[in-house]
Amino acid sequence: AMGAMANAAMGSSNPVHAATGAKVLGGDDELDFVLPGILPIDWQRFYNSRDERTGSLFGAGWSVPYEVCVEVRPHPEGGETLVYTDEQGRPIDMGYIPLGGAVFSAGEGLAVRRHLNGQLLIESDDGLYRLFEPSANPALLRLGQLGDRNDNRVHIDYDEAGRLIRLRDTFDLVQVELIRDQGHVARLERLYPDQRREVLVSYGYDAIGNLAEVRDATGQVQRRFSYDAGRRMVEHQLPTGLRCFYEWALVENAEWRVVRHWTDEGDTYQFDYDLQAGITRITDGLQRVSTRHWNSQHQIVRYSDNLGQIWLFEWNDERQLLSATDPQGGRFEYSYDEAGNLIGETDPLGRSESTTWLEHWALPVSGTDSEGNTWHLRYDQRGNCIAETDPQGRVSQYRYDDHGQLVEVIDAAGKSKRMRWNPFGQLIEHIDCSGYPTRFKYDERGYLQAATDALGERTTFVYDPRGLLLSTQLPDGRIEHFQRDTSGQLIAHTDFSGHSTYYQRNRQGQVSQRLDAHGRQVNFEYDSYGRLRALRNENGERYRFAWDANDRVAEQQDLDGSVRRYHYDALNNIKRMETIPAPLGSGMASVAVTPEAPIVHCFERDAVGRLRFKITDDGRTEYTYDSLDRLKAVTFTDHAGRQQAINFDYDSVGQLIEEKSATGALQHNYDELGNLSQTLLPDGRWLNRLHYGSGHLHQINLDGQVISDFERDRLHREVLRTQGHLSTRHHYDRCGRLRSRERGQIARASVLPAAVQKQFEYDPSDNLIGKLEQTPSGQRRHLLHYDATDRVVASQDNLVGQRETYTYDAAANLLDAAQPGAGLIQHNKVLTYQDKRYRYDGFGRMIEKRSANRGIQRFVYDAEHRLIEVHNEHGGQRSVVKMTYDPIGRRTAKATYDGNGYLLSETRFTWDGLRLLQEHKHAQTSLYIYGDDSHEPLARVDGSGTQQKVRYYHNDLNGLPELLSEAEGQTVWQASYQIWGSTVQEIREPYYIEEQNLRFQGQYLDRETGLHHNIFRFYDPDIGRFTTPDPIGLAGGLNLYLYSTNPLTWIDPYGLNPEDLIRYKPKASVTPKAGGRGTAINRAWGEERDLVLRGGGSRNWTDEERELIKNTKSNARLNSKMSKAGYTGHHINSVEGNGALGKAWKGDPRNIVFLQNSRHPSGVDEHLNSPQGHRKNYANSGKGRLIDRLRTPGRKAGCGK
Repeated sequence: AMGAMANAAMGSSNPVHAATGAKVLGGDDELDFVLPGILPIDWQRFYNSRDERTGSLFGAGWSVPYEVCVEVRPHPEGGETLVYTDEQGRPIDMGYIPLGGAVFSAGEGLAVRRHLNGQLLIESDDGLYRLFEPSANPALLRLGQLGDRNDNRVHIDYDEAGRLIRLRDTFDLVQVELIRDQGHVARLERLYPDQRREVLVSYGYDAIGNLAEVRDATGQVQRRFSYDAGRRMVEHQLPTGLRCFYEWALVENAEWRVVRHWTDEGDTYQFDYDLQAGITRITDGLQRVSTRHWNSQHQIVRYSDNLGQIWLFEWNDERQLLSATDPQGGRFEYSYDEAGNLIGETDPLGRSESTTWLEHWALPVSGTDSEGNTWHLRYDQRGNCIAETDPQGRVSQYRYDDHGQLVEVIDAAGKSKRMRWNPFGQLIEHIDCSGYPTRFKYDERGYLQAATDALGERTTFVYDPRGLLLSTQLPDGRIEHFQRDTSGQLIAHTDFSGHSTYYQRNRQGQVSQRLDAHGRQVNFEYDSYGRLRALRNENGERYRFAWDANDRVAEQQDLDGSVRRYHYDALNNIKRMETIPAPLGSGMASVAVTPEAPIVHCFERDAVGRLRFKITDDGRTEYTYDSLDRLKAVTFTDHAGRQQAINFDYDSVGQLIEEKSATGALQHNYDELGNLSQTLLPDGRWLNRLHYGSGHLHQINLDGQVISDFERDRLHREVLRTQGHLSTRHHYDRCGRLRSRERGQIARASVLPAAVQKQFEYDPSDNLIGKLEQTPSGQRRHLLHYDATDRVVASQDNLVGQRETYTYDAAANLLDAAQPGAGLIQHNKVLTYQDKRYRYDGFGRMIEKRSANRGIQRFVYDAEHRLIEVHNEHGGQRSVVKMTYDPIGRRTAKATYDGNGYLLSETRFTWDGLRLLQEHKHAQTSLYIYGDDSHEPLARVDGSGTQQKVRYYHNDLNGLPELLSEAEGQTVWQASYQIWGSTVQEIREPYYIEEQNLRFQGQYLDRETGLHHNIFRFYDPDIGRFTTPDPIGLAGGLNLYLYSTNPLTWIDPYGLNPEDLIRYKPKASVTPKAGGRGTAINRAWGEERDLVLRGGGSRNWTDEERELIKNTKSNARLNSKMSKAGYTGHHINSVEGNGALGKAWKGDPRNIVFLQNSRHPSGVDEHLNSPQGHRKNYANSGKGRLIDRLRTPGRKAGCGK
């Protein structure tokens, strides 16, 4: 609902307000600077063509937040009325307020008090106070101070002529002076305490005093503006060079409105108005028409989109939304208390949520979800949240300093984390619950200069005057560089090895070309409306895209000509997906004459868009949810009526407590902090995990029998683990890379060297280039070589005399190095490699493989592209391997039959989430135990009861098992591999009858086929790639078959996408952004609110922030997920603080969860929250589709949800 309302409010991408026809600006491009402070000073320009004030700093229509004012106007019926003009230039009539009187506007969220001395105080519901004082003009009250409930202030100074000349923070440490030339503000300068000055921004004007250009701190022109004779904006140029034009007309001889808008990229918009009926009709250059109906307050009451789908909105007299009705008739309803706070929401399914609030401030004291679970909050006298209680009664407490800065968090287990801040409101020290500090240092501009971890290792950063990162230096001295154009966009990145990647962008700021260090190009083509039309890969082949009238992808054509077509319902959910096969298959053999039929998936959803049924040629899958949108059951029914079901159950804070399926039930228990502490296995055994601090694993035991103990360093990295009678010690280098491992008997004397020592060497780009292993039997050295884009090109192993070389085409497809020019590739499909020949069907699935080692293999798939049969022919022998899956795609069994159909073997699988938990074969059960949240195995328990035996995994750097040891330390199995995971040698003790089939993390070797099962796909280690295209398409990268360009330090445990691969090594550095909590809150509440209200969207993450997020390993304390739908945004939600803005923010962009939240009216609306209170909802449908927190423990009263 909120998203649709935002689309309705703005009539074009370079915003024109649809109901008023006004031109508005106020996004990131108008934010000239932000200076750090407990209450930061931000200089955000706004343009509103309906702002009728004269004498503003930058000419007609322009304003900054420090120009808000209160006018005393005569009332038509006598007396006076007070009119407040807010930051967006919007006049708000507050009526008559006598001296000493007060009023409250529920709709605006403003409390107004008029003092006897003539001053007037306005408090907004975000806790910000504005103090207005009389001026030389008796009809005008000017802003004198900004402040918050913690008495932090920004002082506004004026000269004798009443002109704004200076802004000062609470302590006078930050001062900004306005320097005028010929009566106009020519520049703003920062005055440092030692009286040094620095230009922050400068301005140029046209002949009549309208703002004409903006120059940044480096003197570069960032913005240009032109106006007509009526001082209405007719053109502006973005920092990227895009020019936007506006044509005005006096509509019905009543109002000047924008009637046409276009850009020099070719997109156009025509605006037609009916002022009497309150209708705006917008027609774009593609002849798409959308219509808005608006009320007397210019609020949209009816919106018909480009497809004629209609939304209805109902408002009260306080400008509050009462209901929204979607095109399918679903109705969202909202209710408010007398103070204007949202107290109730009901969705089209009838589900309701409620929030109660403090009487005097817009701060929630409790929130109850649709299941009846309630969160409670308590505040101090200044409105700082001092305690939160979840539905299970667990309490987190917070302590603040005199300025409202969080200085201590006491979690539900009673453990304490402490913070220290500098006078600018920036975090300078974070002490974790173990007492270990991380320290931060800032330069004089307030940008992060250095981060020093608990071991004293220091990472430093260099910024330009605009605050854009130029370089990062790691503790060992390595430096990476970022090069930017005049608009600040990244145009080159030079990595720690000195290799550079270059980017070209169009005038809309979109990347049009990426050029890597070897000169390989990826090109992007867009239409005039910014929609991707074609994507050309490094081989020059194209993906093509078509869009519908609502800018939804209607068709995608892949490299081989296969096509996916999408059909949508009225709520923009996919209801039908057709996959059209390529005209001809690809491969060494001819394809059947009969064309392959398209594969069709149909989707049925409920009134709020939740997937209820998926229908394929194989059957029907039903999805059942609870009222909190948590998946309760998935049931698949085939055409014969046979059913499979999985059921899930959750506790009151959203933690999964039980999973039931045909293989049995799993039950989970959690500690006070939400860490998984116990799992009851289907066979009745308890797998227990013990944690210290906020959730660092220190022991795993099975029914009390210790599997492993762990010791950790000051950064909580594992430095020692026990595995039976053996222990393994880890050593790290200064940058957190694993430097060495030592394995030996626990009982050995400490002065004796470990029996096995392994050392790791890296190049400057963190690629593993050498392994040296010392054992009692000798020394083994393994050397690795890479190209400038980190593709592994050679491997030398002296122990087995193994030398491997690899060559690739431009798109990273493996070629046959032994025969230059050999190795046929077509559309990223490997057709020949060495002695292997491959054939694919029209859907890009491998359907045949011929090799000397395996003979002929043919592969059969179901309607969801899952491998269900493999037919083997080799040496005159035939066999068939059949596989089955559960309703969420996990493989539950495989069975092998001979040529006559007799069963030879069967293996059944049990899962814990997406990790293999148990396998059952030949009446033998094996349990897999993992050390943390990864897929790297720690141990396996073969058998059960008195016969069970614990065997321990000893793995390579990437988690690939190298050997298994008994509890006493004897090796029972070991293996060596080629780079891409193909087994070279496997040795086992005669008495070890079980199979060790785990390979790369998330992979399981099927010895019957030679393939590795990789959860959602199969992987062929012979060619180091997947056998079918990525199930999530291009969201997984340009090469749909690629595993990784470097399997030694990258893993893909789900078989999905390189974009979400994990760099498998510790990352110790933390890179917070400047400004700390104060700046974070200010951006979220100030800048972001104004952006989303105008439909401009949010600030997208910078390239370096994206890289940091993607390259950070997730763990229990730091969950970092970029949305798989490709959405970006910057909603600042701290994972550690359960989503409360600023509590554990630390400025670290990794402390973000990018998710949709279906509990909000639109599912993707902006939702702002901080310790100072609830920030309400603001629809965002612009640049980045914003997110809100939806993670265990799920929803929290701190944001009213």
